[in-house]
Amino acid sequence: MTIKSFFKIFILVDILLILVCLVVENSHWLINSQIAFLTSLVVTSATFFSYKNNVLKGIDNQIIIEDVDLLDKQQLQKYYYL
Repeated sequence: MTIKSFFKIFILVDILLILVCLVVENSHWLINSQIAFLTSLVVTSATFFSYKNNVLKGIDNQIIIEDVDLLDKQQLQKYYYL
């Protein structure tokens, strides 16, 4: 999922949430939901951009992880076979 498509979905859900709050006529719930919605938008967008930067830094430094499956297998054995 790209960042643009995620934001489009996020805005659509926000508009639906505002409409529901207006129909129910509950202003306190509308204010609380908008504050929560905006803070979650900030956290999610920061996560997207930091992940993008980490990937680009890994590409620039030519960091390639080849044994991902072996590492995952070892971690699963550690947690499930103890």
